[in-house]
Amino acid sequence: MITIFAPETLEVIEKDKKYGALFEKYGVLTKEEFKSRNDVYHHAYEMTIAMEANCAITIAKTLVIPAALEYQGVLAETIQKVGSISKKINMIE
Repeated sequence: MITIFAPETLEVIEKDKKYGALFEKYGVLTKEEFKSRNDVYHHAYEMTIAMEANCAITIAKTLVIPAALEYQGVLAETIQKVGSISKKINMIE
């Protein structure tokens, strides 16, 4: 499983050499592997953001906008009915 880091966190990890040195010191990752790992995290973050943005666009197009347009029609009918009732009341008076 890949943990998704915020880009700000990855920038700090990349700029501060002590993190990479710690991994290298204990034989966990070489400098190249450490950089590659962070590149993968960057890519995973970018892909996640892109996927979430596409989902938000799809939701807006398929759910939010149609519902708003339907409600707009309901409001227009209500306004029209209130207007016609108002005219009838004025005629009676």
